[in-house]
Amino acid sequence: MGESFFRSFISNYLLTPLTDVIFPAECHICATGLGPDRKIICSTCWREMPYFQHPTQALIPDRHFSDLYILYEFRETIRLLIHLLKYNHYLTLAEYFAAEIEKRFVFSHIKSIEAIIPVPLYKSRKRERGYNQSEEIARALSQITGIPVTEHLLSRIRPTKTQTRMTREERQINMQNVFECPTYIGPRHVLMIDDVITTGSTIQECARALKSAGCCQVDILALAHPLIGEK
Repeated sequence: MGESFFRSFISNYLLTPLTDVIFPAECHICATGLGPDRKIICSTCWREMPYFQHPTQALIPDRHFSDLYILYEFRETIRLLIHLLKYNHYLTLAEYFAAEIEKRFVFSHIKSIEAIIPVPLYKSRKRERGYNQSEEIARALSQITGIPVTEHLLSRIRPTKTQTRMTREERQINMQNVFECPTYIGPRHVLMIDDVITTGSTIQECARALKSAGCCQVDILALAHPLIGEK
């Protein structure tokens, strides 16, 4: 069992009940008190999350992947929840997101998908953070769909600078030759999981590496993408 499992167990089953008695839990969005069946966000705010309703075909030109699925628009509420998952160990959110992903896209019915692959972190970044948020989402989605997670086909072979303030061209240069995978890849059709897509430079390089190794079809699932014109 991995370190993230024990961290999640301690947080969810040992510390959380005690802290909920001392400090009753509130929704991180609207501050409404949460019942015993909810964590982090209330049911009302969860139902109001902004689904991404725009066509995805033209978002990323000249792409190496096939289908692109985006769950939400990257608004402030989603930004907050992804930040909590990514940096604050709110791993329960991975389960919430996975349930929404399956409800929206029903990947369990796409029989050709043989594996789910999370976008990998560089080893020092993962060690520092303690887990990979995309990996947590992938595992939660695997539990729902029955599609296995394959974590070791794709690796990040060098660290990269943060891309928050980079232009599209700078991001493309920053991500060149960052990922690699073995010369032979088992699954012919895979679904990659990422948290936020902006220019698509990261997923482009992931898909390029996978297809160069022999994967026939790479589909992408992202939690969020900025509104058109807000990259």
